[in-house]
Amino acid sequence: MRNKHSCERVIPAGVCLPTKSMARVNDIRFLELPIKKRCLTLKILFVCSGNTCRSPMAQAMFEKMCSENNIDAECKGAGTVTMTGIPASDSSVEVMSEKGIDLSDYRSTSIKAVLLDEIDLFVPMTYVHAMTLMQLGVPKNKIYLFSRDILDPYGHGLDDYRAARDEIAFELKGLLEFVRDNYKKD
Repeated sequence: MRNKHSCERVIPAGVCLPTKSMARVNDIRFLELPIKKRCLTLKILFVCSGNTCRSPMAQAMFEKMCSENNIDAECKGAGTVTMTGIPASDSSVEVMSEKGIDLSDYRSTSIKAVLLDEIDLFVPMTYVHAMTLMQLGVPKNKIYLFSRDILDPYGHGLDDYRAARDEIAFELKGLLEFVRDNYKKD
């Protein structure tokens, strides 16, 4: 989590921090990941809180990137504190339509409705979401953290949604490289 007016991380009470041996929070994903994991279709789950803003945007943009780069991936989204069936926020639909991506039919999924064992790679929007995934039993070697937390734009103006969308788009470039380097089709 980041303070809205600062680049400094604000760590909530009770959250464990990575050890000093890690150069960045993102290094959580380097601990045990097998090199060149083989899979037929890579199953990726993007995770945020409500699954109506950040994770749907990330999912839709990464699906497009995978298609453009001939990567066989099944992308989904889920929320840690949501119910299944809620539509994407109007603002998310609007800012994604500016990039030619339609989220109008998107519906949220609760993390409780996901068979976690079937997912190859989890992409949480914040460090807190990563910690929640680990509390649910997801091994840290299946979690890819962005280099920075993506602030939740829910309830804010379109500029905040655009900022979140653009931060996600930037971070997805690293994810695409990571997928190319670490996963290959059987």
